[in-house]
Amino acid sequence: MAARQFHPWEGGEGKVIGQFLLCHIELAKEAIKNTDYEQAIALLTSLEKYPDNLGEGKLYNTPENDINYLLGCAYEGLRLADAASARFNAATVGNSEPVQAIYYNDAQPDKILYQALAWQKLGEQQKAEHIFQRFIDFGTQHMNDEIRIDYFAVSLPDMLVFDIDINRRNYVFCNYLIGLGKMGLGEIEQGKQLLQKVLEMDNNHQGAAIHLQMADYFKQINSTYVK
Repeated sequence: MAARQFHPWEGGEGKVIGQFLLCHIELAKEAIKNTDYEQAIALLTSLEKYPDNLGEGKLYNTPENDINYLLGCAYEGLRLADAASARFNAATVGNSEPVQAIYYNDAQPDKILYQALAWQKLGEQQKAEHIFQRFIDFGTQHMNDEIRIDYFAVSLPDMLVFDIDINRRNYVFCNYLIGLGKMGLGEIEQGKQLLQKVLEMDNNHQGAAIHLQMADYFKQINSTYVK
Protein backbone atom coordinates (compact mmCIF):
# COMPACT_ATOMS: atom_id res chain seq x y z
CA MET A 1 0.00 0.00 0.00
CA ALA A 2 2.86 2.36 0.76
CA ALA A 3 4.17 1.96 -2.78
CA ARG A 4 1.01 2.99 -4.61
CA GLN A 5 -0.75 6.30 -5.24
CA PHE A 6 -4.44 5.53 -4.69
CA HIS A 7 -7.39 7.47 -6.11
CA PRO A 8 -10.90 7.97 -4.71
CA TRP A 9 -12.45 5.64 -7.29
CA GLU A 10 -10.28 2.76 -6.06
CA GLY A 11 -12.44 2.13 -3.03
CA GLY A 12 -13.06 5.64 -1.67
CA GLU A 13 -15.01 6.37 1.51
CA GLY A 14 -12.74 4.41 3.76
CA LYS A 15 -11.95 1.19 1.90
CA VAL A 16 -8.22 1.79 1.42
CA ILE A 17 -7.91 3.68 4.71
CA GLY A 18 -9.64 0.80 6.46
CA GLN A 19 -6.98 -1.65 5.32
CA PHE A 20 -4.21 0.79 6.21
CA LEU A 21 -5.59 1.14 9.74
CA LEU A 22 -6.17 -2.60 10.05
CA CYS A 23 -2.53 -3.37 9.22
CA HIS A 24 -1.17 -0.94 11.80
CA ILE A 25 -3.63 -1.86 14.54
CA GLU A 26 -3.10 -5.61 14.18
CA LEU A 27 0.69 -5.17 14.13
CA ALA A 28 0.36 -3.03 17.27
CA LYS A 29 -1.64 -5.79 18.97
CA GLU A 30 1.12 -8.26 18.15
CA ALA A 31 3.74 -5.86 19.50
CA ILE A 32 1.81 -5.44 22.77
CA LYS A 33 1.41 -9.21 23.05
CA ASN A 34 5.20 -9.52 22.67
CA THR A 35 5.75 -6.69 25.22
CA ASP A 36 7.31 -4.52 22.52
CA TYR A 37 5.41 -1.47 23.76
CA GLU A 38 7.60 1.13 22.07
CA GLN A 39 6.95 -0.47 18.67
CA ALA A 40 3.21 -0.54 19.38
CA ILE A 41 3.24 3.17 20.24
CA ALA A 42 5.20 3.97 17.08
CA LEU A 43 2.69 2.04 14.93
CA LEU A 44 -0.34 3.66 16.55
CA THR A 45 0.92 7.24 16.67
CA SER A 46 1.77 7.00 12.97
CA LEU A 47 -2.00 6.91 12.37
CA GLU A 48 -2.46 10.52 13.48
CA LYS A 49 -2.17 11.57 9.84
CA TYR A 50 -2.90 9.41 6.83
CA PRO A 51 -0.22 9.28 4.10
CA ASP A 52 -1.01 11.38 1.03
CA ASN A 53 -0.60 8.39 -1.28
CA LEU A 54 -3.78 6.78 0.10
CA GLY A 55 -5.81 9.48 -1.64
CA GLU A 56 -8.07 10.20 1.34
CA GLY A 57 -7.67 12.30 4.46
CA LYS A 58 -8.95 11.80 7.99
CA LEU A 59 -12.53 12.94 8.55
CA TYR A 60 -13.32 15.31 11.39
CA ASN A 61 -14.22 13.42 14.58
CA THR A 62 -13.11 10.06 13.20
CA PRO A 63 -13.70 7.49 15.99
CA GLU A 64 -10.38 6.12 17.25
CA ASN A 65 -11.50 4.16 20.30
CA ASP A 66 -9.42 1.14 19.29
CA ILE A 67 -6.27 3.20 18.72
CA ASN A 68 -6.63 5.03 22.05
CA TYR A 69 -7.35 1.80 23.90
CA LEU A 70 -4.28 0.07 22.49
CA LEU A 71 -2.11 3.11 23.21
CA GLY A 72 -3.39 2.93 26.77
CA CYS A 73 -2.38 -0.73 26.95
CA ALA A 74 1.09 0.11 25.61
CA TYR A 75 1.60 2.93 28.12
CA GLU A 76 0.29 0.64 30.84
CA GLY A 77 2.94 -1.89 29.81
CA LEU A 78 5.58 0.81 30.18
CA ARG A 79 4.12 1.66 33.62
CA LEU A 80 3.23 5.18 32.55
CA ALA A 81 -0.01 5.31 34.53
CA ASP A 82 -1.05 8.89 33.73
CA ALA A 83 -0.51 8.47 29.98
CA ALA A 84 -2.37 5.14 30.05
CA SER A 85 -5.30 6.63 31.95
CA ALA A 86 -5.54 9.57 29.54
CA ARG A 87 -5.74 7.20 26.57
CA PHE A 88 -8.28 4.91 28.22
CA ASN A 89 -10.46 7.93 28.98
CA ALA A 90 -10.11 9.09 25.36
CA ALA A 91 -11.19 5.61 24.23
CA THR A 92 -14.53 5.94 26.08
CA VAL A 93 -15.57 9.03 24.07
CA GLY A 94 -18.21 8.82 21.36
CA ASN A 95 -21.54 7.25 20.52
CA SER A 96 -21.96 3.93 22.32
CA GLU A 97 -25.38 3.04 20.89
CA PRO A 98 -25.26 0.22 18.31
CA VAL A 99 -27.02 0.87 15.00
CA GLN A 100 -27.42 -1.19 11.86
CA ALA A 101 -24.32 0.47 10.35
CA ILE A 102 -25.80 0.88 6.88
CA TYR A 103 -24.19 4.23 6.14
CA TYR A 104 -20.55 5.20 6.06
CA ASN A 105 -20.68 7.43 9.16
CA ASP A 106 -22.80 5.11 11.31
CA ALA A 107 -21.20 4.05 14.60
CA GLN A 108 -19.27 0.82 14.03
CA PRO A 109 -19.46 -1.93 16.67
CA ASP A 110 -15.70 -2.50 16.39
CA LYS A 111 -15.14 0.99 17.79
CA ILE A 112 -17.84 0.75 20.48
CA LEU A 113 -16.30 -2.55 21.64
CA TYR A 114 -13.11 -0.73 22.60
CA GLN A 115 -15.12 1.84 24.55
CA ALA A 116 -16.29 -1.02 26.74
CA LEU A 117 -12.79 -2.46 27.07
CA ALA A 118 -11.53 0.99 28.08
CA TRP A 119 -14.23 1.27 30.76
CA GLN A 120 -12.97 -2.05 32.13
CA LYS A 121 -9.44 -0.68 32.32
CA LEU A 122 -10.78 2.34 34.22
CA GLY A 123 -12.50 0.07 36.75
CA GLU A 124 -16.02 0.80 35.43
CA GLN A 125 -17.09 -2.80 34.84
CA GLN A 126 -20.83 -2.04 34.95
CA LYS A 127 -20.51 0.51 32.14
CA ALA A 128 -18.61 -2.05 30.07
CA GLU A 129 -21.18 -4.78 30.69
CA HIS A 130 -23.98 -2.37 29.80
CA ILE A 131 -22.43 -1.79 26.36
CA PHE A 132 -21.90 -5.53 25.75
CA GLN A 133 -25.49 -6.28 26.79
CA ARG A 134 -26.79 -3.58 24.42
CA PHE A 135 -24.95 -5.36 21.60
CA ILE A 136 -26.80 -8.56 22.41
CA ASP A 137 -30.18 -6.85 22.87
CA PHE A 138 -29.87 -4.86 19.63
CA GLY A 139 -28.74 -7.86 17.59
CA THR A 140 -31.54 -10.04 18.94
CA GLN A 141 -34.19 -7.38 18.39
CA HIS A 142 -33.18 -6.46 14.83
CA MET A 143 -32.07 -9.86 13.50
CA ASN A 144 -35.02 -10.22 11.11
CA ASP A 145 -35.64 -6.57 10.22
CA GLU A 146 -36.65 -5.58 6.69
CA ILE A 147 -33.98 -3.07 5.71
CA ARG A 148 -34.73 -0.26 3.29
CA ILE A 149 -32.28 2.28 1.92
CA ASP A 150 -33.47 5.88 1.84
CA TYR A 151 -34.05 7.05 -1.75
CA PHE A 152 -31.76 10.04 -1.15
CA ALA A 153 -29.14 8.05 0.74
CA VAL A 154 -25.49 8.96 0.26
CA SER A 155 -22.30 7.58 1.77
CA LEU A 156 -23.24 3.92 1.62
CA PRO A 157 -20.29 1.73 2.64
CA ASP A 158 -20.56 -0.36 -0.54
CA MET A 159 -21.18 0.88 -4.05
CA LEU A 160 -24.46 -0.57 -5.25
CA VAL A 161 -23.05 -1.81 -8.55
CA PHE A 162 -24.07 -5.38 -7.78
CA ASP A 163 -27.30 -6.68 -6.29
CA ILE A 164 -26.67 -6.96 -2.53
CA ASP A 165 -29.10 -8.72 -0.21
CA ILE A 166 -29.22 -6.07 2.50
CA ASN A 167 -31.51 -8.14 4.72
CA ARG A 168 -28.97 -10.96 4.71
CA ARG A 169 -26.19 -8.46 5.42
CA ASN A 170 -28.22 -7.19 8.38
CA TYR A 171 -28.65 -10.78 9.62
CA VAL A 172 -24.88 -11.31 9.44
CA PHE A 173 -24.29 -7.98 11.19
CA CYS A 174 -26.67 -8.83 14.06
CA ASN A 175 -24.97 -12.20 14.61
CA TYR A 176 -21.63 -10.37 14.67
CA LEU A 177 -22.95 -7.87 17.18
CA ILE A 178 -24.27 -10.59 19.50
CA GLY A 179 -21.00 -12.48 19.16
CA LEU A 180 -19.00 -9.45 20.28
CA GLY A 181 -21.39 -8.92 23.18
CA LYS A 182 -21.03 -12.53 24.32
CA MET A 183 -17.24 -12.34 24.12
CA GLY A 184 -17.25 -9.13 26.14
CA LEU A 185 -19.42 -10.65 28.86
CA GLY A 186 -17.12 -13.65 29.18
CA GLU A 187 -19.42 -16.12 27.39
CA ILE A 188 -16.48 -17.04 25.22
CA GLU A 189 -17.65 -20.28 23.63
CA GLN A 190 -21.01 -18.81 22.60
CA GLY A 191 -19.24 -15.76 21.24
CA LYS A 192 -16.80 -17.88 19.25
CA GLN A 193 -19.63 -19.95 17.77
CA LEU A 194 -21.43 -16.81 16.61
CA LEU A 195 -18.30 -15.27 15.07
CA GLN A 196 -17.58 -18.58 13.31
CA LYS A 197 -21.16 -18.54 12.02
CA VAL A 198 -20.57 -15.02 10.66
CA LEU A 199 -17.45 -16.24 8.83
CA GLU A 200 -19.41 -19.15 7.35
CA MET A 201 -21.92 -16.66 5.96
CA ASP A 202 -19.26 -14.14 4.91
CA ASN A 203 -15.71 -15.46 4.78
CA ASN A 204 -14.43 -11.93 4.09
CA HIS A 205 -15.79 -10.54 7.37
CA GLN A 206 -12.60 -9.07 8.82
CA GLY A 207 -14.18 -8.00 12.11
CA ALA A 208 -15.31 -11.54 12.92
CA ALA A 209 -11.92 -13.00 11.95
CA ILE A 210 -9.98 -10.48 14.05
CA HIS A 211 -12.09 -10.73 17.18
CA LEU A 212 -12.29 -14.51 16.97
CA GLN A 213 -8.50 -14.46 17.29
CA MET A 214 -8.92 -12.35 20.45
CA ALA A 215 -10.89 -15.06 22.30
CA ASP A 216 -8.04 -15.74 24.73
CA TYR A 217 -7.71 -12.01 25.41
CA PHE A 218 -11.41 -11.71 26.25
CA LYS A 219 -11.11 -14.77 28.48
CA GLN A 220 -8.14 -13.20 30.26
CA ILE A 221 -9.74 -9.82 30.91
CA ASN A 222 -13.01 -11.36 32.08
CA SER A 223 -11.20 -13.58 34.57
CA THR A 224 -10.13 -10.34 36.31
CA TYR A 225 -13.71 -9.46 37.27
CA VAL A 226 -16.04 -11.33 39.60
CA LYS A 227 -19.60 -11.46 38.29
